[in-house]
Amino acid sequence: MKESLVSIQNLSIYIGLKPIFKDISFQLFKKETVILSGENGTGKSTLLKAIFQSGEKKEFLWSSQQKAVRLSYLGHELGLYSSLSLMDNLNYFSGILKHSFNKDNLNKLIKSFGLEKRLYDPIYTFSEGMKRKSGILRALLVDPELLLLDEPFNGLDAKSSEIFLDEIREIKNSTSILIVSHDLIRLQKIIDRHLSLENSKLKEKNV
Repeated sequence: MKESLVSIQNLSIYIGLKPIFKDISFQLFKKETVILSGENGTGKSTLLKAIFQSGEKKEFLWSSQQKAVRLSYLGHELGLYSSLSLMDNLNYFSGILKHSFNKDNLNKLIKSFGLEKRLYDPIYTFSEGMKRKSGILRALLVDPELLLLDEPFNGLDAKSSEIFLDEIREIKNSTSILIVSHDLIRLQKIIDRHLSLENSKLKEKNV
């Protein structure tokens, strides 16, 4: 039997009087990978942010009551300090974490992404693809129990996309992953469930 990580009950989010979505209820289970699709403007990014910022909201019931679940979120904003180098960013975020990603795995991913020669350059000097790869490193640094990814392959070349896909395969046996993406074909072999936001409602689709 699947073990629930978070149960979301009757979640509604409005902009003014207009509902982005209303009365959404679903569960995310431990160690499952879920794709969330839907047309532009249906609220996919808003839902990811709501989960990440859930805090004490009554609509969210987390399985772990003794300690906070480790969440990590990679959205369109990468969560990096652009004036700092990649190494400074990684050291800073490592320093504020109680539980961090395996350093050997992190170094391996840095080399696979081809960033080892740019570790001490400020982020603002990076190309968009390099910034995206740096954001991925920052998101994985938490060693998350739930990883929230919003169009994670945007800005990545084909090789880097495959490297990141391989990393998702590596961590999916120990991490719950919710991915907003239109790229069902790329992700089809690694996802367990497909959810779709349609007309302010959440529907389950066949994988």
